[in-house]
Amino acid sequence: YMSTTDGKNDEIINNFLYSKGISCSSNHLIHYTESNIDVKSMYDVANHVIEGIRNGKNYSLGIYSLGSKINMIAPSDANYSSKSTSNWNEEDGHEVFITGVAPSGFVISSWGEKYTVPFEDLVNGGCWDLNESIITESKNYIQTANHNRENFHK
Repeated sequence: YMSTTDGKNDEIINNFLYSKGISCSSNHLIHYTESNIDVKSMYDVANHVIEGIRNGKNYSLGIYSLGSKINMIAPSDANYSSKSTSNWNEEDGHEVFITGVAPSGFVISSWGEKYTVPFEDLVNGGCWDLNESIITESKNYIQTANHNRENFHK
């Protein structure tokens, strides 16, 4: 979804999820605006994401058209093209979900398509931020949804 450099749309997303019986707790971890992060720090960030994913946390990466170009590289066998902050249709920013970490960068999902965002682009002055969240379903919502589903079929 579209994002702006003043932060992720946490309130909108949290309210939407809450209306669906889902609780979301977010933590804004890192924000880099056209400044370089050293390679060791970038790998520390990647290791933090790996550990968090193993522990059930979710991560989103906000990438912005400010600063150096950030690429979203499509897999070689994909039937869609790679994109970058210089040729996308996302206005100033785009928030993507991190689904994994590869040696070369974050594996992400953007509008349901798989890409890799190279660490090199993040280290070399691209504008980006990283958000960590824990999403849980409400037991009451699940019980209500099951009750409504059962009554719907009567």
